[in-house]
Amino acid sequence: MQVYQLLQVYFDAWSFVGKGLNDPDFDAPESASVGAVRKFCANWSSPEFATFVQDLADVVDDLGITPNSKAWARAEQIWLRVVELEVGFWPEVGEEATLRAR
Repeated sequence: MQVYQLLQVYFDAWSFVGKGLNDPDFDAPESASVGAVRKFCANWSSPEFATFVQDLADVVDDLGITPNSKAWARAEQIWLRVVELEVGFWPEVGEEATLRAR
């Protein structure tokens, strides 16, 4: 997988979510949660963010890291940690209610 593809994941994910929210068949009532997700989508799928992703991909590609090198292995470790932190950032379904009940 190319570095650009990895950096593109976040942009693509939020773009996909944004398209789903705008789908005529999306029938969930507008709520604070849906409104917040709409704001995330607008931010993380904006043309400015797309440019940032491309600029970052160019910087990383300019490092000349080749597959199966020590630098590649280290970059993969860092990427896996970023993904781990990203997953931990987002709440589980119902987590908010559980925390409020404490």
